[in-house]
Amino acid sequence: MRAGSATSRRSPPVGWPAGCGLHVGRLAFDITDDGVGFDPAAKGYGTGMQGMADRLAALGGELIVRSSPGKWTTVKGRVPVRAAVLDAGPVTP
Repeated sequence: MRAGSATSRRSPPVGWPAGCGLHVGRLAFDITDDGVGFDPAAKGYGTGMQGMADRLAALGGELIVRSSPGKWTTVKGRVPVRAAVLDAGPVTP
């Protein structure tokens, strides 16, 4: 949600294609909007995206933001997952 909220403030989207899953020992998510985009090098991270980057980094992960002025924004997150967690199976409430 935070990724979608952060991208919508910078570039109002019409749609938010999103994905989440496990990939070779990593939990990964990505969300892309089709808004107006921005230049990440010129703007840097705002408070919300910096918070996401800090949280992912604390878990050994990373935040990747790609955007292009006039086009779109994609926010991707990757966090390593230990084999023991993967072998534990689904969590039941």
